[in-house]
This record gives sequence, C-alpha cells and structure tokens, in this order.
Amino acid sequence: MRCTQFIGLNSYARKWLEKPNFTCIGKEEITTGIGNEPIYGTVWQGELPWGMVEVKEVVDKVPWSSGPMIFTCLKVFKLQEEGPMEVGEYFRWMADPSLEDEGKEYDEETGRYFI
Repeated sequence: MRCTQFIGLNSYARKWLEKPNFTCIGKEEITTGIGNEPIYGTVWQGELPWGMVEVKEVVDKVPWSSGPMIFTCLKVFKLQEEGPMEVGEYFRWMADPSLEDEGKEYDEETGRYFI
C-alpha cells in the first residue's frame, strides 16, 4: 500500500530542542502527503546567546519508498525589529549508502538515510 511516511526530525534536532529556553508556539503546514493530506511542522521560540529566535520544522528531504518519506530539519530565524532574518537550516539528514549494508532505510539516531 502506498502511503505517506512522516519521519520528522533526527535525534540531534530533537535533543537540541529540549533546551529549557525553547517553547512550542504552534504548528504550520509544511507540505502535503500522497493523498493531499496536510503535513504539519512544529514552530518554537526561544532565546539563544545572540538573541530571540523562531525555529521552524521544515521539509528537508522527500525520498520515495512505497510513498513519500518526509524528513524534516530546523530552520532558524533571528527575531528583530525589521522582521525575522533567516539564519539557516540545521540538523539536516545525510544520504549514506552504508545504511544499505545495515538493512536500513534510515537511522534517526545518526540522521542518515539511504532510500
């Protein structure tokens, strides 16, 4: 059966968000699945040493395995008077062919995939 598989963030991203200074402020639609169903990512706000930031879960990779597999990463925006300034994407998934030898399509602990 073909279906959407939402994989989400890797363990490094989830661990980073456990910092006490991040607060979940909601969800935003980030893409649609195979049946046009909305897929949501989480949005956080918090303070880092260089100021207040908004952190959004965004689509990183969408390989196909009996349907789309949606891997996400974090996009950070510095909040400032002129409006949010994009800082970059972090904790992205890495393509790694050695996973095939391990019999895996992805490993959320190490942030690797090979589909």
